[in-house]
Amino acid sequence: MILLLTRKPFTGERWQEPRYLKSLCDLGYTIEKTYYSHHYPAKAIQDSEVPPKFRQRYKEAIGKGYAFSTAKGKDFNEVIMDIYELLVPLYVNFPIGKNITKEAFTAMFKPLQHLIDPDLLHLVRWHGKLVAVLLTLPDYGTLPYGNPGLLDILKILWLKKYSKHYIHLYMAVAKGHESLGQAIMYLQYLEIKKRKAGTTAALVHQGKLTGIYGKALENAYTEYLLLSKKLE
Repeated sequence: MILLLTRKPFTGERWQEPRYLKSLCDLGYTIEKTYYSHHYPAKAIQDSEVPPKFRQRYKEAIGKGYAFSTAKGKDFNEVIMDIYELLVPLYVNFPIGKNITKEAFTAMFKPLQHLIDPDLLHLVRWHGKLVAVLLTLPDYGTLPYGNPGLLDILKILWLKKYSKHYIHLYMAVAKGHESLGQAIMYLQYLEIKKRKAGTTAALVHQGKLTGIYGKALENAYTEYLLLSKKLE
């Protein structure tokens, strides 16, 4: 994935130097898919009202019997297992996606426990089964990568509580429950607005409906390219 980056990367962002795009194309790689990250400044969010359609979808979902909650006070291991059951069937057909075991999934996501603000991990259940999730992280930049020193760890702890920019990192909605996308964003919008922060909706596939959520508030976007090459 190639990012023409002119700023510091946010947490979870994949990027390469711009020169790699030409080099890879010269080697026979072609652009397979395009993704975008949409950036929403704090002032635009503060000056705006919650989109009426978000509120409407939320009220409709409550009326149908969906249960909304966050991960606060919940057993993180159980939450990971529920997210695994939701995510893997949805992501297995993505580019470079594959089926993985529960153990492998846990090993990948368990470290996020120390970075996640439980109030920003939103969950939606239908008759007890998880059918939608939205994971938003404080923007730690590149602080969590490698082996953070003591000063980095202190910065992470401060940002976890007082960050002024957040990254919508993962959203997943089970098939048959698609209207929950805007409903779950309603609660997230209220929380971000309360914190007087800005947000980035990360790595949204070109043409996907979530790419137009809050479009009027967007002040910038970043483009990413997924390249592929057929091996002989």
